[in-house]
Amino acid sequence: MQAARTFKIILSTLLLSALAFAANRSQFTGKVPVLQGYTNESTSYITALREPGQEYTYEIMQKDVTLKVKANDVGFDHQVDTLEISGIIPGAAYELVIKNKAGQVVDAREFKSLDQKIENPKAAVCSCSRQGILSPDDKSRSMWDRLMDQKPNAIFVLGDFVYGDNAFQAVVKWAISKYYFYHPGLDYIKKRYIQSWKKEAIYRQAKMIPVYSIWDDHDFGYDAADASNPFKKKMLDLFRSYYPVPPADEVISRGPGVSYSFSIFGKKVLMLDNRSYYDAKGKVLLGMDQVNWIEEQVRGQKEVIVASGMSILNISEKQESLERDAPSEWDAFREIFRNHGTKAIFLTGDVHYSEVRQVPEHVFGYKTYVVVSSHMHSTSPLVTPPFKSGKTNDPNQLLHVSGRNFAMLSFDKLFTHLDAVFHRHKGLAPVEFIGDYGAGEKSLECKRFYMKK
Repeated sequence: MQAARTFKIILSTLLLSALAFAANRSQFTGKVPVLQGYTNESTSYITALREPGQEYTYEIMQKDVTLKVKANDVGFDHQVDTLEISGIIPGAAYELVIKNKAGQVVDAREFKSLDQKIENPKAAVCSCSRQGILSPDDKSRSMWDRLMDQKPNAIFVLGDFVYGDNAFQAVVKWAISKYYFYHPGLDYIKKRYIQSWKKEAIYRQAKMIPVYSIWDDHDFGYDAADASNPFKKKMLDLFRSYYPVPPADEVISRGPGVSYSFSIFGKKVLMLDNRSYYDAKGKVLLGMDQVNWIEEQVRGQKEVIVASGMSILNISEKQESLERDAPSEWDAFREIFRNHGTKAIFLTGDVHYSEVRQVPEHVFGYKTYVVVSSHMHSTSPLVTPPFKSGKTNDPNQLLHVSGRNFAMLSFDKLFTHLDAVFHRHKGLAPVEFIGDYGAGEKSLECKRFYMKK
């Protein structure tokens, strides 16, 4: 009887939420930049950027939901409101309504909790989102809109969600780095965060999808930012104001810096901080505290997804990586997976091209892959340092994708065969990579084209 009553309550909630949102769908305007961030089965964190002088109230149209709001000062009289919404039910659609101080509706969004039992879940993986003269968005359809067209169940943003510097500053820093250390000031970085939120289409979607993010150098402040960043503590506070995660509990673990781990669609994901402690001269990248935390997360796990901005494995002599820049930490990291018998697949961004790279069996004791997904908008590696496309003759580089793109990963068979589809700009045909974890050959196919709307 109790089970039947519970089912009726859930079914009623689903029907009422669908009807309520259908009735209020016209309230969406896209005027307020809003993002659905970390989300699990019962709780979601949503952030909204407020202009100077604006006062908003937030309402969830469905009942039996708890809403807490925290305001964060992010500079230039702007506020980011963090909405912690708990009591939501998997599969139900909820409507967030935003009102001004006069009680008028100024915007609305639809969101859902994370349905861990959904069939054939897919996640979008992307990085490097900077629009500018050298990195324009796709004129025919925004890259973020193209990503949302694929209807992923979750989005992983692996660094450079925001660029604290611009392309010119990054090139100048590279050109004079041997003679003078240059970086933008904290106020400029704060301004860039605000500008990014006002410009990027991801913050103006009627139907939101949970975004799980980690930083890399540019959203840590500037190009090649590392442990010497004079704004390190303030950048942590700024980043978490825009992209919050909850305190550690039974479903999430918080590690050093911005690192954290969580479970999604039956897989444990480790989001690593490869900037806060990075000291190339001292041969430190993750820091041993983070390495030890990684071992705690891996212990007892059959499989894990390791996600980071900068690559863990050495994908190029010219690119930063744990393997290249911190050999002692790399050895300790590799032994964790060898000793615990845990299989890992690696997701990364950073390099402004995408690839699938095979990791030979001798590295971890099993064959696996690195999936690089970069870039959504940012400049081609041919026109900024290191002025190379990233395409190599290395037999372990199984696939190379240039131009603006993002990846879609199938989660249900992630550790039996890798199915990664790279969707490209300008309506170019997507490229699909299918690879197993044995001796089978990879296969590539272009089978779908974008339909212009």
